[in-house]
Amino acid sequence: MSGAADDWKRLGDQLVARRVELNDAWSNRSTFTQDTGVDYRVVYDLEKARRTNFSAAMIRRLEKAYQLRAGAILAILAGDDIALWGSEVDERRAREDRYGLRVRSVVEDEFEAFLVEAKDAIRQLSPEQREEAERTTVRLLRAMLRDMGADI
Repeated sequence: MSGAADDWKRLGDQLVARRVELNDAWSNRSTFTQDTGVDYRVVYDLEKARRTNFSAAMIRRLEKAYQLRAGAILAILAGDDIALWGSEVDERRAREDRYGLRVRSVVEDEFEAFLVEAKDAIRQLSPEQREEAERTTVRLLRAMLRDMGADI
Protein backbone atom coordinates (compact mmCIF):
# COMPACT_ATOMS: atom_id res chain seq x y z
CA MET A 1 0.00 0.00 0.00
CA SER A 2 1.50 3.26 -1.03
CA GLY A 3 0.99 6.83 0.04
CA ALA A 4 3.05 9.82 0.97
CA ALA A 5 4.81 9.77 4.32
CA ASP A 6 2.82 12.83 5.43
CA ASP A 7 -0.44 11.03 4.64
CA TRP A 8 0.57 8.07 6.79
CA LYS A 9 1.62 10.40 9.62
CA ARG A 10 -1.73 12.23 9.45
CA LEU A 11 -3.54 8.86 9.45
CA GLY A 12 -1.57 7.72 12.50
CA ASP A 13 -2.35 10.91 14.39
CA GLN A 14 -6.06 10.58 13.63
CA LEU A 15 -6.09 6.92 14.69
CA VAL A 16 -4.45 7.74 18.02
CA ALA A 17 -7.08 10.41 18.64
CA ARG A 18 -9.85 7.99 17.60
CA ARG A 19 -8.64 5.27 19.95
CA VAL A 20 -8.55 7.65 22.94
CA GLU A 21 -11.93 9.12 21.97
CA LEU A 22 -13.46 5.63 21.93
CA ASN A 23 -12.17 4.64 25.36
CA ASP A 24 -10.07 6.60 27.86
CA ALA A 25 -8.30 3.39 28.86
CA TRP A 26 -7.13 3.06 25.27
CA SER A 27 -4.83 6.02 25.70
CA ASN A 28 -2.53 3.15 26.62
CA ARG A 29 -1.70 1.39 23.34
CA SER A 30 -1.11 -1.93 25.12
CA THR A 31 -4.61 -1.88 26.59
CA PHE A 32 -6.06 -1.11 23.16
CA THR A 33 -4.22 -3.99 21.50
CA GLN A 34 -5.16 -6.42 24.28
CA ASP A 35 -8.82 -5.41 24.10
CA THR A 36 -9.04 -5.54 20.30
CA GLY A 37 -6.76 -8.51 19.67
CA VAL A 38 -4.56 -6.66 17.19
CA ASP A 39 -0.82 -7.12 17.49
CA TYR A 40 0.91 -4.30 19.36
CA ARG A 41 3.66 -3.96 16.77
CA VAL A 42 1.13 -3.60 13.93
CA VAL A 43 -0.71 -0.82 15.78
CA TYR A 44 2.56 0.88 16.72
CA ASP A 45 3.82 0.75 13.13
CA LEU A 46 0.55 2.13 11.79
CA GLU A 47 0.17 4.93 14.32
CA LYS A 48 3.83 5.97 13.99
CA ALA A 49 3.83 5.60 10.19
CA ARG A 50 6.75 3.16 10.43
CA ARG A 51 5.50 0.99 7.59
CA THR A 52 2.87 1.05 4.86
CA ASN A 53 2.73 -2.55 3.63
CA PHE A 54 -0.45 -3.82 5.30
CA SER A 55 -2.58 -6.49 3.62
CA ALA A 56 -6.21 -5.76 2.78
CA ALA A 57 -7.29 -8.18 5.50
CA MET A 58 -5.11 -6.44 8.09
CA ILE A 59 -6.39 -3.02 7.03
CA ARG A 60 -9.96 -4.22 7.59
CA ARG A 61 -9.03 -5.73 10.93
CA LEU A 62 -7.50 -2.41 11.98
CA GLU A 63 -10.59 -0.53 10.82
CA LYS A 64 -12.71 -2.79 13.00
CA ALA A 65 -10.39 -2.26 15.98
CA TYR A 66 -10.70 1.51 15.59
CA GLN A 67 -14.45 1.07 14.97
CA LEU A 68 -14.34 2.53 11.48
CA ARG A 69 -16.31 1.57 8.40
CA ALA A 70 -14.64 -0.49 5.71
CA GLY A 71 -12.54 1.67 3.41
CA ALA A 72 -11.83 4.30 6.06
CA ILE A 73 -8.07 3.91 6.17
CA LEU A 74 -7.64 4.29 2.41
CA ALA A 75 -10.03 7.24 2.38
CA ILE A 76 -8.15 8.98 5.20
CA LEU A 77 -4.88 8.41 3.37
CA ALA A 78 -6.51 10.07 0.36
CA GLY A 79 -7.40 13.13 2.43
CA ASP A 80 -10.70 12.38 4.17
CA ASP A 81 -11.14 13.22 7.82
CA ILE A 82 -11.65 10.31 10.20
CA ALA A 83 -14.85 11.92 11.49
CA LEU A 84 -16.50 11.00 8.17
CA TRP A 85 -15.77 7.31 8.70
CA GLY A 86 -17.29 6.44 12.07
CA SER A 87 -18.50 2.94 12.60
CA GLU A 88 -21.80 1.45 11.52
CA VAL A 89 -22.73 1.52 15.19
CA ASP A 90 -22.13 5.30 15.30
CA GLU A 91 -24.33 5.79 12.25
CA ARG A 92 -27.08 3.52 13.57
CA ARG A 93 -27.10 5.36 16.90
CA ALA A 94 -27.35 8.68 15.08
CA ARG A 95 -30.33 7.44 13.06
CA GLU A 96 -31.97 6.02 16.17
CA ASP A 97 -31.45 9.29 18.01
CA ARG A 98 -32.70 11.37 15.09
CA TYR A 99 -35.84 9.32 14.42
CA GLY A 100 -36.38 7.58 17.74
CA LEU A 101 -36.21 4.25 15.91
CA ARG A 102 -34.20 1.10 16.28
CA VAL A 103 -32.72 0.51 12.85
CA ARG A 104 -31.01 -2.59 11.49
CA SER A 105 -28.80 -1.92 8.51
CA VAL A 106 -26.68 -4.00 6.21
CA VAL A 107 -23.36 -2.41 5.42
CA GLU A 108 -22.14 -3.08 1.90
CA ASP A 109 -18.55 -2.12 2.62
CA GLU A 110 -18.37 -4.77 5.33
CA PHE A 111 -19.52 -7.42 2.86
CA GLU A 112 -17.08 -6.24 0.19
CA ALA A 113 -14.18 -6.47 2.64
CA PHE A 114 -15.28 -9.99 3.55
CA LEU A 115 -15.31 -10.97 -0.13
CA VAL A 116 -11.69 -9.83 -0.51
CA GLU A 117 -10.70 -12.01 2.45
CA ALA A 118 -12.73 -14.95 1.11
CA LYS A 119 -11.07 -14.72 -2.32
CA ASP A 120 -7.64 -14.83 -0.67
CA ALA A 121 -8.66 -17.90 1.33
CA ILE A 122 -10.12 -19.66 -1.73
CA ARG A 123 -6.85 -19.28 -3.61
CA GLN A 124 -5.19 -21.42 -0.95
CA LEU A 125 -7.56 -24.37 -1.47
CA SER A 126 -6.94 -27.38 -3.66
CA PRO A 127 -9.23 -27.84 -6.70
CA GLU A 128 -11.24 -30.47 -4.82
CA GLN A 129 -11.63 -28.20 -1.80
CA ARG A 130 -12.74 -25.34 -4.06
CA GLU A 131 -15.46 -27.50 -5.62
CA GLU A 132 -16.72 -28.53 -2.18
CA ALA A 133 -16.64 -24.92 -0.97
CA GLU A 134 -18.62 -23.82 -4.03
CA ARG A 135 -21.27 -26.53 -3.50
CA THR A 136 -21.57 -25.65 0.19
CA THR A 137 -21.79 -21.92 -0.54
CA VAL A 138 -24.56 -22.39 -3.11
CA ARG A 139 -26.49 -24.67 -0.73
CA LEU A 140 -26.22 -22.18 2.13
CA LEU A 141 -27.12 -19.21 -0.06
CA ARG A 142 -30.23 -20.97 -1.37
CA ALA A 143 -31.29 -21.83 2.20
CA MET A 144 -30.78 -18.22 3.30
CA LEU A 145 -32.78 -16.87 0.39
CA ARG A 146 -35.62 -19.31 1.09
CA ASP A 147 -35.57 -18.28 4.76
CA MET A 148 -35.91 -14.68 3.62
CA GLY A 149 -38.97 -15.55 1.55
CA ALA A 150 -37.43 -15.78 -1.91
CA ASP A 151 -39.08 -18.20 -4.32
CA ILE A 152 -36.16 -20.23 -5.67
